[in-house]
Amino acid sequence: MTRTSDWTTSAVGETSGDSRAWIKFVMGGVVILVALAVVLYSTSQGNAQYFLTVGELHDRQAEMVGKDVRITGFVVADSISYDARILHLEFDIVDQAGSDQEPLRIVIDGEPLPDQMDDEAQAIAEGRLQTDGTFLAETLMMKCASKYDVEIEE
Repeated sequence: MTRTSDWTTSAVGETSGDSRAWIKFVMGGVVILVALAVVLYSTSQGNAQYFLTVGELHDRQAEMVGKDVRITGFVVADSISYDARILHLEFDIVDQAGSDQEPLRIVIDGEPLPDQMDDEAQAIAEGRLQTDGTFLAETLMMKCASKYDVEIEE
């Protein structure tokens, strides 16, 4: 007679010491996954930044004071004030160039005047809204002027 072995007995029935190791392995994996989830959640909340237009920022002004915000808009004509001695720049932006919308005052210190800074240029500023309604920028980016765009002839 040929002797056959029962695979269920060899895989499950005789491994009482191994079942404890399996439980420890699963519990360790759960602890690692929970720790990873907590770290990801806390870092994503700390780096959250709102990307708003001028109108949206005005509408949510009370809740946005002191929070990290990225704001975009067009520079209001004749609103640029720059002091090169102390590297202090102030200007106003609105959602659409030439609009009569209430402007947002942008203030940035310690940065040279950007080359593309001009009336009606598009600006993107990152910083925080102050209680007095001005926006204290930490970084400022200017979109290249349309004079650099290439026209495609058909």
